[in-house]
Amino acid sequence: MDTRLVALGASIIASATILGLYGWVSSSSQALGVAFSLAVLGFTVLVMGASHQEPLSEALQDYSTMLGKTLLGIYEDLGLVGAGIVQGCVQGDTVYLVFSRKPLGCDNIAPGVGVEKGISYIAVAAGPREEVPGLEELATRLGLARTVLVEEEGASVVVEVVQPSQALLGGEWAPLNPVQLLVLASATARYGRIVVEGQEYLGDLYRVRLRVGEKWS
Repeated sequence: MDTRLVALGASIIASATILGLYGWVSSSSQALGVAFSLAVLGFTVLVMGASHQEPLSEALQDYSTMLGKTLLGIYEDLGLVGAGIVQGCVQGDTVYLVFSRKPLGCDNIAPGVGVEKGISYIAVAAGPREEVPGLEELATRLGLARTVLVEEEGASVVVEVVQPSQALLGGEWAPLNPVQLLVLASATARYGRIVVEGQEYLGDLYRVRLRVGEKWS
């Protein structure tokens, strides 16, 4: 058993439950759809952790199929494609990825679709900070790519994902794909807070430049 993956799966399921309650109270079919997809992802990761099967490419491929389309639909509805701000936050002990049209603080972010200071956002909970896989582990444990390179440049960090798994990408690069989400979640867990300054996908290389906050030690 991989206890880290079991804990991560349980955390994702808990986040899905909270988002599901929000969707039910607000009668939001989109939020309910995301909650269901997150629950499936959490259950998959939990089972994979309990059975300790590596690499996790199959589980991540299921994640890409079931979560990506629903989340991307909300992303497009909020007008974030090509114009959005992507940042990572740690609130309490939980890592969040936040997508919005303008920068937001991390103090009042809640999972799901919300509004903060008149700005709509999507916040995805990636799990407890200490349970999120490290950047290098994305290649060695999860089979995300051939290798992951990290270069720190003062307050900025450049992460290069070499030969990302085409199975996870579904043959093409799209917003909110598992390669992008897992890299950003891992960087947030390590550095405390990130803001994406630029990213590019060059076929066999995904490169992202981040402005980072306090490093997780």
